[in-house]
Amino acid sequence: MSIAERQKVRNEEMRHWQEAQQDAREEAEAAGEEYKGEVRVFEEITAQPFKSEQVQFVVCLNTMG
Repeated sequence: MSIAERQKVRNEEMRHWQEAQQDAREEAEAAGEEYKGEVRVFEEITAQPFKSEQVQFVVCLNTMG
C-alpha cells in the first residue's frame, strides 16, 4: 500500500472518529451533561529515508608508452 493510500485511509478514519466525537458531544449537551472527549493519537505516516551508500572511484591514465 502506497503512502498516499495509507494517508487517505488514515484521514477517513480520523474524519469518522471526529464525527463520532461531535455526535457524542451533542448528545451529552442535549442531556445536560458535561462531555469529556476521548483522546486518540493517529499514527504519522511519512516516507522512509532513502537507503544510500557512498561509492568512490579513482581514474588513472598511463601516458608513459
